[in-house]
Amino acid sequence: MNTTEEEPMLAVVRFTADLAWADAGPEVADPEVTRLCLEAQEHILAGRWLDMAFLMLASADLLLTSPSRVPDKGTFPFLFSLSIPI
Repeated sequence: MNTTEEEPMLAVVRFTADLAWADAGPEVADPEVTRLCLEAQEHILAGRWLDMAFLMLASADLLLTSPSRVPDKGTFPFLFSLSIPI
């Protein structure tokens, strides 16, 4: 059940970006998350799904290189399965 007005893929990008930038503090994280979400929105509207995947992988890479933010190993397959249009 969708409980938000936000595009599901955009919600996944926001969630991943929030996790990726959380250690940087709000003064750095908020503008980065906003930038990533705006970029994601442009990709969604243009139907550029490969660019969306690369954008999400960039945030995932930040998560994996930050020892304090390594998510459960099942997180990324779950996130990508939610966001890929069928």
